[in-house]
Amino acid sequence: MKIDPTRMPINIGLGLQWHPEPEYIFSLERQPTTENFLGTIHAAAVYALVDATSGEVLQRGIELDWDRYFAVSRDTVLTIKKPSRQMIKATGHIDEEDIGNLAIERIDRRIQKVRIHVQVFNEDDDIAAKAEVTWVLGRLKNT
Repeated sequence: MKIDPTRMPINIGLGLQWHPEPEYIFSLERQPTTENFLGTIHAAAVYALVDATSGEVLQRGIELDWDRYFAVSRDTVLTIKKPSRQMIKATGHIDEEDIGNLAIERIDRRIQKVRIHVQVFNEDDDIAAKAEVTWVLGRLKNT
């Protein structure tokens, strides 16, 4: 089952939205729920944007019957490059090496890792953050 991250309660609270420009996936505006004590977008909100973006990239990039398989984000390395005062938007891609190594037959036998690279941009189109998210894919039991 494909999940719309903008409908998840945590993301609703943060104001996660589909970004209207096709080169980006999601965006967040600064608001009281995303602001830190310095008046910039909190790192936790950046993390939530990265997590949602990486999950969407995974769902778009890998053709799996999501009723039979699961995906769990196992590791996230997030580097904040620049503070963002108004909004952030994100895009991402699957690591090319992981695409080449991915095989459904292997997922059926054991879990497989897939790395998603995410870039977050601020209102000035500067890179605000970079992340690598490692997802683990596996087959649900009894399917």
